[in-house]
Amino acid sequence: MFHQKFFAQLVLTFLLLQISHVLSESVAKIMNSEHQVRYGNGHRCSGVLISNFTVLTAASCLLKDDSGEFYQADELSVAIGNLNRFERIDLLTFDSPVSAVKVHGRFNKKTYLNNLALLEVDSVEFSAHVLPILTSSEVISDNLNCYVLGWRNSSSGQLTDDLMRFDAQTKTRTTCGQKLFPFATFCSADPMLPLPILDTCVGEEGSGLICMGQDMYELRGIVSKTCKIGERTQYTDVSQLINWIAISHFEESLKIIDNDLLKSVVMSLLDLIAYYINTPKIADDFEIIKFLF
Repeated sequence: MFHQKFFAQLVLTFLLLQISHVLSESVAKIMNSEHQVRYGNGHRCSGVLISNFTVLTAASCLLKDDSGEFYQADELSVAIGNLNRFERIDLLTFDSPVSAVKVHGRFNKKTYLNNLALLEVDSVEFSAHVLPILTSSEVISDNLNCYVLGWRNSSSGQLTDDLMRFDAQTKTRTTCGQKLFPFATFCSADPMLPLPILDTCVGEEGSGLICMGQDMYELRGIVSKTCKIGERTQYTDVSQLINWIAISHFEESLKIIDNDLLKSVVMSLLDLIAYYINTPKIADDFEIIKFLF
């Protein structure tokens, strides 16, 4: 009797997962996809445009197989504004080489702690099809209704021609299971599934988790680890690393300063602050950052 009941539950779970793929996965439209970036040879990973010259992505995307080395800037290029991997529309698509790569200094290749990286690109010309998205500093909470974009099918893991949209509902690290997820991460569940322990493994590494804020969509996480069906997608929590993002972004903007001495002093100050903040948010006594930004 027990075995029959257990088998019935497995069959039900499998059917729910298959149904959820149909309900929560759809071909993306250009609206609310303007920030989506793809990069690499053909297509390696996704990223998120957060300014006119900065793309945020997962550091793990930049690893060269098992060598432990990272891809260099001259090995990468990005494309923004197109939904199909093989179709380029000149009026809509923005292509750019990558001029600099900045991986989080304390990214852990085993646990994926601090799994963030920035790609510096040529100055992007914004349009109706190419726009940055705001990074949120709000602490993540359970049951936020969000979406993820990516060029991978959630059920097969294979690349798709068209950009796909996946609905997802946030779950805090406590809900996910703290032992399984490192600090400054969280997970998601499929909102179409009645079982909160399940997820359809949305998006792909480097994709952004986009949620509605008070009056606009905001970036709340970066897909850090994809997973097998029935497991949870792991995200790097943008709010916990917002200060590293801000400092790194500011360092890149300093390159336009002509005064080498001033640039050196400010860069040294930022390096000193970055050394002390590790993963948590900057303490309140670092008010200078608020002044800089």
